[in-house]
Amino acid sequence: RRSIAWTIGYSLYKTWENEALLVMDDPGGSANTWLEHWHYAELPQEIIDKYLIGPLSEHNAVLNINFVPAFVSDEKKRLEPTWTEKFTDPFGTRQDYVSSKKGYDKGVKSGVFEVMSHGLTHMQPDLSSPPGWYGSAPGREKAEVGWYREFGDTRRNMEIPAAEQLWRMKTSREWLKEQFGVVPLAFTPGGLGTSVSYFCNTARLAGEAGYGWYGWEYGYLGHDLAFTGWKFFGTREAPPIVPAPPDAHDFGISRQPDEFAKVFDRYPGKRFMSINEFIGYLHSQNSGVYYPADNILSIDLHYDSDYCSYFLHHASEWKLEIADWLLKDTGEISSVTADGKALSGKSGKISISSGTGRHELKVTFKQ
Repeated sequence: RRSIAWTIGYSLYKTWENEALLVMDDPGGSANTWLEHWHYAELPQEIIDKYLIGPLSEHNAVLNINFVPAFVSDEKKRLEPTWTEKFTDPFGTRQDYVSSKKGYDKGVKSGVFEVMSHGLTHMQPDLSSPPGWYGSAPGREKAEVGWYREFGDTRRNMEIPAAEQLWRMKTSREWLKEQFGVVPLAFTPGGLGTSVSYFCNTARLAGEAGYGWYGWEYGYLGHDLAFTGWKFFGTREAPPIVPAPPDAHDFGISRQPDEFAKVFDRYPGKRFMSINEFIGYLHSQNSGVYYPADNILSIDLHYDSDYCSYFLHHASEWKLEIADWLLKDTGEISSVTADGKALSGKSGKISISSGTGRHELKVTFKQ
């Protein structure tokens, strides 16, 4: 940051001193129905409302949820929208995805749940080829965990073709938008099963599919770059990612729902934020021009309508630093405006009103 400020004369940046990202996986998945060691009933509306929405609303917090929008029907041998399913599974457990959807809808609409993509099914695309998943016994082939990895075939030790992965990533976005009314910006491959060769690289394909963040802790995604070695969590440069108690999955909530609220005691004073806010800052762009005749530094700040959609209805806040050599040439700052409105401080905190697209920041110096 200091090098950038010194080189171009200014730096507009964001830091994360007191924020965190609270994350939970798997709602909507099929694994809880078919996988013996991961078997549980999908969370009913009452549990979601009492043990998730209630504590989150009380603490003005957001839970970022990796949803699975498509259900694998063994009987019909096809994919169906998850939230229409209501049946008794092979273990004798009543599964009511319809009730779950009502709870998750309430959380999304009230702003305490953020929708992320956990792929399309959380399961292998090819469930028919040997050794075959369809029609197998729950305690045998269905118990093989490799079937529940969608973007890397760990059952057959193969990669998933690029076209198949890309279709599933894009279809997941479309189905989640249809189901929840929002477009997910973050993508996490189920079970962290991925393909890593260049042409089938899961991270690269996720960026191509339009996602802005990859995995829990992989890193930035975009049409320009896919980054998988992010190392800054828990510093001023990136908020820490906190697993939702007790085990970062709805699996744990189904067994110990009262454990979830303990996260607020473990992280007192933390602001648990939407991952879409974080993605918005990562994908924003700015460029500045100094006009000597007017002694003004003009900074154009651009919020992409997709990646930065969080800012459509939320204000944003930045920090501004001016290089010593520029201040020496221009004199002290006399005023700062954002979109024509005067800001209270001459430097430091910069507040931008809600809205995507272009914002103009003007820094006027004393002669």
